Amino acid sequence: MRRLKRTVLSALIIAGGFLVASAAPLPAQAQEAKAQAQEATETYDVRQPEGQGKGMAQGAPVSVRLSENRNARKNAPKVVADLSTHTVAIKTDFAGTRVMLFGAIVGTAEEGKARPDLIVVIRGPSRLFKMHRKKRVGPIWVNADERIFRAAPGYYALLSSNILTDIAPADRLKKRGIGFEALQEHLLATAEGFKDLKEAELYAKAFVRLMKKKGLYRANDNGVNFTGRYLFRATFDLPANVPLGEYEADVYLWRAGKLLGKFTTKLEIEKRGFERLVYVFAHEQPLLYGIAAVIIAIAAGFTAAAIFRKD
Repeated sequence: MRRLKRTVLSALIIAGGFLVASAAPLPAQAQEAKAQAQEATETYDVRQPEGQGKGMAQGAPVSVRLSENRNARKNAPKVVADLSTHTVAIKTDFAGTRVMLFGAIVGTAEEGKARPDLIVVIRGPSRLFKMHRKKRVGPIWVNADERIFRAAPGYYALLSSNILTDIAPADRLKKRGIGFEALQEHLLATAEGFKDLKEAELYAKAFVRLMKKKGLYRANDNGVNFTGRYLFRATFDLPANVPLGEYEADVYLWRAGKLLGKFTTKLEIEKRGFERLVYVFAHEQPLLYGIAAVIIAIAAGFTAAAIFRKD
């Protein structure tokens, strides 16, 4: 009898040891392997609707395994780009410059698919613009009522590897803020002082036309050139009257009318040297700048009178 009790007690101790071992946390490597397995294949338990399926109990759980092809996600096309310079210095002899954007389409291991298209948009800092319509008063023309666009980009360049309408539908481009139609809608959203929408649209079109004449708004359907199957470059000109501030260059990757990716890089345009000192002084101390300008003008006048005085 004692021997039987000892045997039962030993069996209980061994069984308890197995239970404790199974409840103990997994080692780090085992946990990592388990997490990877769960990440690669996810299992969802759903209940079978009543009255469906043969040979299964109604309401019994059904295991559905969903596997995700992660290699396909890694090989999805992406775009990377950079600028030839990230800072443009404005000095006395500045007469404009040209900046190059270059990059590559990566992750394109896709057999039988066409090369994606690219759209590059360079936007300058937003500024307040005032517009006036000329009105004749007697023999002279004067500025009439004032119209305002609160946040219009001071520079806008649109470059692409193909005709925009061949890359994506117009509504999708407009939704992303790409193109002059989207730009005009942005102008209308920031317009002030207009009688009605028709007048605002008229001024918005005139504003875009004037900025194009100044060289501050431009577009080129062949502005993005491929130097290989997946390497590309684009150049854009900055005129002498380009506004100062931070610029954004957005590179959009499209295929079959769908946006695959976007990459953004920045460009800074700033004054350097003596011009920067004068610019900062004029904007941070306008009163002192005005007084100094008047004193210099008076001194220059007296100096010129003394030099050219006839005795």
